Amino acid sequence: MIEATLKILKADLFVVLNGCIGELVGDDTGAVVEEFQKQGVPVNAETGGLRAMILSVMK
Repeated sequence: MIEATLKILKADLFVVLNGCIGELVGDDTGAVVEEFQKQGVPVNAETGGLRAMILSVMK
């Protein structure tokens, strides 16, 4: 999906967001995004519900 998006959209910033379901099943979005980061895009933002909630409480 990232590869297809890069073919049809031109932008200065691409962000890949993950969600609660991905976090629960263990999807490793960071690993998927890493190969594209070597090319200069995109940025990975880990936004799974539990992690985001825990980080906001810790601040």
